[in-house]
Amino acid sequence: MSAIHIPHELIEPETLTGRDLTQDIRFDTLGTRQTLVPSEPFGWELRGRVPGFGLVLKGEGDLPEWVLATVERLCDLLWLNADWDSYGASPVDRLTVELALDLLFAIMQKTSPLPSVVPTSCGGVQLEWHTAGIDLEIEIEPAGSIDVFFCDQQTNREWEGSLGSDYSAITDAINSLTERNARAPLE
Repeated sequence: MSAIHIPHELIEPETLTGRDLTQDIRFDTLGTRQTLVPSEPFGWELRGRVPGFGLVLKGEGDLPEWVLATVERLCDLLWLNADWDSYGASPVDRLTVELALDLLFAIMQKTSPLPSVVPTSCGGVQLEWHTAGIDLEIEIEPAGSIDVFFCDQQTNREWEGSLGSDYSAITDAINSLTERNARAPLE
């Protein structure tokens, strides 16, 4: 199984204004407004506003199930102010969200389960999956470092470390997670 590629970019908000969009889905949380629109000839386009920027995602075929909720949550994190946890946490860094999107679009499959998306106190993002006997946690720091923890309870395989430019280990982890999740009985 191979990962999907979804072109995306952060653009100036003026580029999003004044366009007539046929809206299929709209949601509004914490001040962000995103719209899913049909894209020609057979695809989709997701647009969102984040502080100072607009986000545009485009894809062919069907929208992967994990994309909408994950992008919504990542956009929500950008609206957090300093001290969002009342313990002095930094606001989530925009470049960290971009790196999270880049990573997800490089490793995820169309049928991969959606991650939990949580902010870290230093302005980073943590992506987590705890399903089908697999625990996978990816922490993305504002400086660009990516730390990964993987544990497969069925095979007793566990590893952790920093992720460099080689995504093969994390892609294998996502593939295992996706396959196992597809076979897991519905609870």
